[in-house]
Amino acid sequence: MRHGAVQVEHLLLGLFSSEDGIVSRVWAHFGLTIQPVRDIVRERLGVGSRSGPEGQLPFSPTAKDALRSAYRFGIDEPGTEHMLIVLVARVSP
Repeated sequence: MRHGAVQVEHLLLGLFSSEDGIVSRVWAHFGLTIQPVRDIVRERLGVGSRSGPEGQLPFSPTAKDALRSAYRFGIDEPGTEHMLIVLVARVSP
C-alpha cells in the first residue's frame, strides 16, 4: 500500500497472512477473505507515496502500543487472537 510506516490497520491485514493462526482459520471458516479488509484499509488510510521496499518500515506509535498490549494480554507469547482483540478496540470507529 506504499505507506511509510506500519499502522494498526496493517497489523490487522497481517492477521490474514498467518495461516496457522486462530484468526485466519476462523475467518476462512466464515468465508472472509483479505480483499474486503484491504479495501477498507485503503479507504481509511489511502495509498501512500512510498516508492518501494527499502529496508524495514518503522512502526507507528499506535502500532507499537498495540503490539505491546497484545504481548501483555497474551502473557508469554501472544497469538493472533490476542492481536485481534487489541486491534478491534483500536481500529473500531
